[in-house]
Amino acid sequence: MKLVGVVFDQPTISNTLRALGLPVRAPPIAPARSSPLLDCSSDWTGADVDYGWPD
Repeated sequence: MKLVGVVFDQPTISNTLRALGLPVRAPPIAPARSSPLLDCSSDWTGADVDYGWPD
């Protein structure tokens, strides 16, 4: 892909995006989700995990 021009004029950008059927505004920023590994809601002690190590 080759960059052939840059447009800074707001009305031109809006009109071009509308003509292409694209949204003019960026989507709203959503809050980040927590990692399932960091979910401390369950009482997990790890006692039922078998790592295959000899006792």
